Formats: sequence, C-alpha cells, structure tokens
Amino acid sequence: MGNRLPEGWRAIYLSVLQNTGNMRAACLAAGVKRSDVERIQKREPRFRDQCAEMMEDAIDLLEVEAWSRAKTESDGLLMFLLRANRPKVYREFHRMELSGPGGGPIEAGLSLPELYREDIAEQERARRERHRTEWAAGSSKSSPPKAPTKKPDDS
Repeated sequence: MGNRLPEGWRAIYLSVLQNTGNMRAACLAAGVKRSDVERIQKREPRFRDQCAEMMEDAIDLLEVEAWSRAKTESDGLLMFLLRANRPKVYREFHRMELSGPGGGPIEAGLSLPELYREDIAEQERARRERHRTEWAAGSSKSSPPKAPTKKPDDS
C-alpha cells in the first residue's frame, strides 16, 4: 500500500507556501515530503496551479516589503529576490546596437578563416625570426630553420 499523507496537509501546505514562498517550510509544516508534493503536482494540474498561485502571492508579499524598505533602507537581497522571481519586471536589461556608416550594416574585411590564417602565419613568422636570432647568437648548433614548404589548409 502507498504512502498515506496526513489529513488536511494540502491546506496547511498551501497556506505556508503562500506566506513564505518556501517549499521546504511548507512541506515541514504539512508533514509531507517534497517528493510527494512534486509527484502530486505532476499528476494533478489543479493542485499545481494552486501552488503556482500561492507562490505568486508570496512574491506579492516581497513586493510589499520591498516598497516598505525602499522608504527607509537599502536592501540588495530584496532586489535580488524580485529580479529572480519577476524578471520581466525587475531584471536589468541592456541593449546595444552597432551599425556601419550612415546606419547601414557593418562590413567585415576578412572572414574568420582568413583571420585565423593571418594569425597563424604571423605566429609562424615570429617563431622563424626567434629561431634565426637564437642561431645567430650561437645558442643553436644546427643550421637556421627553413621556411615551411606546405601552405596552411584553405578549408
């Protein structure tokens, strides 16, 4: 036989959830496990909707408290909670648009593969120059390095 949940647990759970916005606190007060509540929410859309409504009520309480504290003190935590729970209203939103001359599109002179080829070629030139300098200074007993005969793959 399955787990029997305490009689009246739903009303207690929903009331505590509404006033705290905290599922753990609501579960403890109602004497149920989180996994039981989650299982019932999946199985019963009406209960899931009631839980969502209670969370909205809890967030409304945060807003009331935020307005009250805004008049007397600064509280970064409340702002964080509001941004986390109502991002459409409280999130920071920045938008940046870039355009070319006269508001037109930006034209790129090189594609990414071309940029990579140029960067690799520059690194190879610097490596060869470093080896030549070392060889000329006598730090290398071998002959100066030769330029590679194979070109980088164009794909």
